[in-house]
Amino acid sequence: MRDLGLWLRLIFVVFSSQPKVINSQRESESCNINDLEALKAFFMSLSSSVQGWRNSSRCCKWIGVNCEFSSASAANSSEVPSKRVMRLDLGQTNLRGIVSKSLDNLDQLRFLNLSTNYLSGSLPQELFALQHLEVLDLSNNQFSGLVPAVINLPSIQVLNLANNALEGRQPILSQEIYLNLLSDVTSSLALLMQSLKYLFLDSNNLSGSLPDDLFELSSLKLLDIHGNRFSGKLDKRMGNLSGLIDLDVSYNGFSGTIPDVFGGFRNLQNFSARWNDLEGQIPNSLSSCSTLEHLDLRNNLLNGTINLNCTALPRLRFLDLGNNQLEASILDQLSFCRELNSLNLDGNRLGGQIPESFKNLQSLVYLSVSKNTLKNISRTLQILQECQSLTMLLLGANFKGEEIPYDGILGFSRLKLLSIPNSALSGAIPLWLKECGKLEVLDLSRNHLTGIIPPWVGSFNNLFYLDLSYNSLTGEISKNLTQLIKLIVFDPLIKPNQQLETLPYELLHALPESIDLSNNRLSGQVWPEFGNLARLQILDLSWNNITGTIPPNLSSMLSLEILDLSHNDLSGSIPISFTNLSFLSQFGVAYNRLSGVIPKGGQFSTFTEASFEGICNNSSQTRVIDLSSNRFLGNLPIGLGNCQSLKYLFLDSNNLSGSLPDDLFELSSLKLLDIHGNRFSGKLDKRMGNLSGLIDLDVSYNGFSGTIPDVFGGFRNLQNFSARWNDLEGQIPNSLSSCSTLEHLDLRNNLLNGTINLNCTALPRLRFLDLGNNQLEASILDQLSFCRELNSLNLDGNRLGGQIPESFKNLQSLVYLSVSKNTLKNISRTLQILQECQSLTMLLLGANFKGEEIPYDGILGFSRLKLLSIPNSALSGAIPLWLKECGKLEVLDLSRNHLTGIIPPWVGSFNNLFYLDLSYNSLTGEISKNLTQLIKLIVFDPLIKPNQQLETLPYELLHALPESIDLSNNRLSGQVWPEFGNLARLQILDLSWNNITGTIPPNLSSMLSLEILDLSHNDLSGSIPISFTNLSFLSQFGVAYNRLSGVIPKGGQFSTFTEASFEGNLGLCGEFVLPCSNVPPIATPSNEDEEETSIMGLPFGVGFVPSFLVTVLLCYLSENSVLRWQGRART
Repeated sequence: MRDLGLWLRLIFVVFSSQPKVINSQRESESCNINDLEALKAFFMSLSSSVQGWRNSSRCCKWIGVNCEFSSASAANSSEVPSKRVMRLDLGQTNLRGIVSKSLDNLDQLRFLNLSTNYLSGSLPQELFALQHLEVLDLSNNQFSGLVPAVINLPSIQVLNLANNALEGRQPILSQEIYLNLLSDVTSSLALLMQSLKYLFLDSNNLSGSLPDDLFELSSLKLLDIHGNRFSGKLDKRMGNLSGLIDLDVSYNGFSGTIPDVFGGFRNLQNFSARWNDLEGQIPNSLSSCSTLEHLDLRNNLLNGTINLNCTALPRLRFLDLGNNQLEASILDQLSFCRELNSLNLDGNRLGGQIPESFKNLQSLVYLSVSKNTLKNISRTLQILQECQSLTMLLLGANFKGEEIPYDGILGFSRLKLLSIPNSALSGAIPLWLKECGKLEVLDLSRNHLTGIIPPWVGSFNNLFYLDLSYNSLTGEISKNLTQLIKLIVFDPLIKPNQQLETLPYELLHALPESIDLSNNRLSGQVWPEFGNLARLQILDLSWNNITGTIPPNLSSMLSLEILDLSHNDLSGSIPISFTNLSFLSQFGVAYNRLSGVIPKGGQFSTFTEASFEGICNNSSQTRVIDLSSNRFLGNLPIGLGNCQSLKYLFLDSNNLSGSLPDDLFELSSLKLLDIHGNRFSGKLDKRMGNLSGLIDLDVSYNGFSGTIPDVFGGFRNLQNFSARWNDLEGQIPNSLSSCSTLEHLDLRNNLLNGTINLNCTALPRLRFLDLGNNQLEASILDQLSFCRELNSLNLDGNRLGGQIPESFKNLQSLVYLSVSKNTLKNISRTLQILQECQSLTMLLLGANFKGEEIPYDGILGFSRLKLLSIPNSALSGAIPLWLKECGKLEVLDLSRNHLTGIIPPWVGSFNNLFYLDLSYNSLTGEISKNLTQLIKLIVFDPLIKPNQQLETLPYELLHALPESIDLSNNRLSGQVWPEFGNLARLQILDLSWNNITGTIPPNLSSMLSLEILDLSHNDLSGSIPISFTNLSFLSQFGVAYNRLSGVIPKGGQFSTFTEASFEGNLGLCGEFVLPCSNVPPIATPSNEDEEETSIMGLPFGVGFVPSFLVTVLLCYLSENSVLRWQGRART
């Protein structure tokens, strides 16, 4: 009985202390009273509301508020421990008004982000005295006035005040003012901000000189003060900041020399001081910064020579010394900067000739040496043609009076921009330009060029900016200029919404679509076909000798903003249809021989269905018919055969049906036929062979059946053939291999069978091939490896077997490869082959290699991979170690395999990963906590630029992949990490069907982008956090089959969920399960106050006592019985 007495005393101790424990737990989860009052005062100071904040004492559950137990409160044993507000993250929440001084009462705050709102007024002095604050971001608001003079932030690491309206001439961060205000403080600012690493003060109105104490911040890695009005000299003490990685003092008023103090800057990558008044020479010590990648000293008063030792700058990629007063010759030294990508030396006093050694700059993409005094244009071009990567070349205002070479230049095949204006060059427009087929911008204006405009200028498929003004060109305007593809809206080679590449053309970074032939001696007429150039914004033909009338067709140039036909010899009237040019801002027809009434107002009606019939009855010269994206019904009417000059016919995206009319095949001039997205049916007629001049043929998304006619032998210009999503059957026509110009072939989603009978040796330009979702069989042919220009290859959803050919190593241009859903073998060799494809970025191999083991290591070559998808393959093994080197991964899908082992921690180190699917495997262990640190899923990061866009991946049917983590249907254990709440960009989190324990963290309510949250079929306990009602985008929610208890929250998206979301939790009560009246009564919080009460602990306290007593007695009796039995056994 002595032992029984001990048991009973234990029961007394346990239950005499239970109410205190329960009460203590409740109080520890409530908000500290000082923090609560501070947040309420902050809330009241705003003129806008904060979503999810209510008049409740549980502020730790408010949106943007994160709490932890602080060491200070834990150390104070006289108080019941309570959580303190550590993090206040309200960036981009549309806050308006002023910031209350009360936030200084959050004395344990580590992180404060109020960026990108509409907050105004002055910066509260009190915020700059929070002793534990590590990150303070008030950027992108409307704060004004002075920067606080008193700053005491000993723990601060990131201070961001950028993009406000702060001003003042006092030395900001000044110790002198600090001492004047607090005479008993003697510590320097460096001690008060000794942890500061990132300081952003850019884009304000700050003025005066830099304060002394700034140069004592020895921990600084980034200092950005660009876009202010600072003045004075750059202090030599800047050398104290030798830990800087990024230093930007540009767009200010600094004067004097750049201090020669960079010898100790071992980590400096970026130094920008553009647009100041700095003078003197480039500091020698900059050549000691071996890590330097970006040097920008543009628009200053620097003089002397370019004294950079490029041998010591192996990483330099960007160098801009433009608009200074540098002189002498361009040094050979620059050619040792082998990684240079962009070099700008324009607007200096550099003479002589481009160095011969510039041939070595094989990475150079952009070169501007305009506005200097260079000589010998012929040799300059011969040297620079050796720069194989050169894309943009600006040579203007040099070579005065020389003759531009007519031929003998061969190496500018990649050139997109050529600008040589203002040079008084003589000669004709050079013949060698004809080979620059990628030109987008050509500027030879303000020279003395003579002769005609060659017809081949109109053959540049990408040219959108042409300036030949102020020369002495003669003859007619080349009619070919009216056929510039990039200026025609409905161009067979330009995909919809394709953006023009932004060129770093100084002050002309957004060049308009323009043709400027003004101030020459051109004759002839204004071609009516200029009306085809619907993208053209500027047409200037002024100051020439042009005759005839003004064609009404010009009113089809609906993008036109400037039209200048003045100072010619035009006659007739001004077409009334010009009133439809709604963007026209400048119009000139002065000094011609025009007559009639000047038009007033009015707009012509747009194309209607009535325009369909007899469209060419009155004008057999019609070249473009575009009826796309309307709602036209029925059969295509006859009469198109009258349009003998028709070149472009767009009938796509309507509801047209029936078969194609006979006279369509009589349009022998047709270059483009687009009928995709209708309901045409029947067979594709063999007479399609009559349209042998086609460049683009698109019959996709219809109901065509039968075989594809084998009539392509005469198609010498065909570049694009698309017949996807029809019911076409039979084999791929042999004659397609005769189309040597073919670039894009898309036969996806048909019923094609047989082998892939394409002769790639005869298709040297093929870049895009999609044969997916057909019935092709046999092996993947070696032949495909001869399509060396292939950029995208899709063979998924066929019956292809065997192994990836060894010759696929030769596909060095291949970016996208999908062979999913076939019967391929040998995944190890497949990966070894494909790792040799140096450009491969997206790889989809799913539903192959059934039952094989994925190689754990030995794969090295996928450093550029952004997407890897190998689902549905029953693969065994662990998550491969070689994936660790795929640092650019954005999408990883290894779902529905038999993978075992843990999720390696390094998966969370992929900076770009936003889509992870490891579901339906046999993975074990805890969920790696590193997954809560995926940078691409966290909204705020001081080093990620705002508005950074995710790259769109051509992932078939998943072109807009959501931000997602799916670990469902594994054997994972451990808890749901509260830090998942950091992933504010995450849209899908699925952890269902695992062995996860613990409670559901309220922090998950910080994932404001969340649309799907599935935690069902685990072993979770506790209640559903009421803060989940703030997840306004949540459309699917599952916690079924856990051990949850308490009331199901009401409001928000919870009103849209069904019983299936909550079933299988015996302790839950509410709308979808047991009514809450069937459990002991629970105090219901009022609308103003949602505090929890300790009554929730009563069922435990009341019901547990008798059951625990019975258990203890049974244990005691059982223990004695066992001892008695053991005693008998011994005897």
